[in-house]
Amino acid sequence: MGKYTRVLMFLLAFGPARATAQTPVPPPSSGAPLTPPGPSRMAYGVDFGAVTAFQDAVIQVGFRATPSRGGFGGADISVATFPDAIAAGFVVLMFDADFTYGTPGGEQPGSVVFFPRAGLSVLAASGVSEGGGGAVFGFNVGAGVLAKVSPKLGLRLDYIHRRLSEDGELYPLSSVSIGFVFLH
Repeated sequence: MGKYTRVLMFLLAFGPARATAQTPVPPPSSGAPLTPPGPSRMAYGVDFGAVTAFQDAVIQVGFRATPSRGGFGGADISVATFPDAIAAGFVVLMFDADFTYGTPGGEQPGSVVFFPRAGLSVLAASGVSEGGGGAVFGFNVGAGVLAKVSPKLGLRLDYIHRRLSEDGELYPLSSVSIGFVFLH
């Protein structure tokens, strides 16, 4: 490995401010991670909330994977289903794939990070007993707030406004959810 590659790896791992006062060190051996352990980067959790459309509301239960650090961007992926639809014999899934960027915030417990986001949405449904199904696609904008309760646990509040397209028409669908996330 060349001298410049080692310097670049050091700068990426420890930052340029600390690198100016230190001599470059060789990278770790092949089995070790290239970055030092630090604050969590991702949060995975379960959401509970309500979805509204056409002045109706239904309960949603979902899973979310999202960044947990302020000052960084990344993918915010969520999948939700609706218990009322399952009880009626349908499987309905709402999928959102967004890009988000967390506002700079603290990493310690008690800190709060705001995550605006935008992306694509899919609402898919299928009948359990009679088969058949379909999906509609659209876009969404929203925001989430992550409050860090401990170094490994957070509380997340989210709002998403979607516009789903069918036959050239855009239909509104909004949701509010709250959930616990595990910081990883």
